[in-house]
Amino acid sequence: MGAFFAKEIMEAAIQIEGNGQRFYQQMSQKAVAPGARESFAYLAEQERQHIADIRALAGRLPDPPETWEREEFTMYLVDLASEHVFRQDGSGEQMAQRVGSDREAVDLGIRFEKDTILFVQEFRKLVRVEDQELVDGLVGWEKDHLVRLVRLKWELEGKARAC
Repeated sequence: MGAFFAKEIMEAAIQIEGNGQRFYQQMSQKAVAPGARESFAYLAEQERQHIADIRALAGRLPDPPETWEREEFTMYLVDLASEHVFRQDGSGEQMAQRVGSDREAVDLGIRFEKDTILFVQEFRKLVRVEDQELVDGLVGWEKDHLVRLVRLKWELEGKARAC
C-alpha cells in the first residue's frame, strides 16, 4: 500500500506543478503590467523545470516500508495535495480565465507557492537521505518564486523601492 501512496503523491506533485505552469503561462499573456508579464513567463518556465526534477526524483524513490505510521503520513500528504489550490486537473487554466487583474493573479500565485512549499517540505520526509538535497532545491526554488511574487505585488501597489 505504501508504494501506491508514494506513486500517488508524485503524480499529485507533477499535476500541481503542471497546473501552476499553465496558470503562469496564461497569465504571462493576459497580464497588463510589463513586469507582471515578465514574471509570469519566468515562473511558467521554472514550473516546467520542476516537473522534470520531480519526475527524476520519482524514479529514484524506494518503496516505503509497510508501517501504520508511514501510511498515516502518506495519507496526510495526499490530503495536502488534494487541498492544494492547483490540485484538480485543468485548475490552472480555469483560474487564469477567472482572474480579473494582475494583482489577483499575483495573490493566487502567492497562495500556490505557499501551498507548494508546505507540500514539498513534508514530502522531503519520504525520500532517501541522498535525495533530500534535490528536494531542498525544489523548496528553495518555490521560496524564490514566492519572493518574486511578493516583490511584484509590492511593485503593483507602488510600495516597492526601485532596484
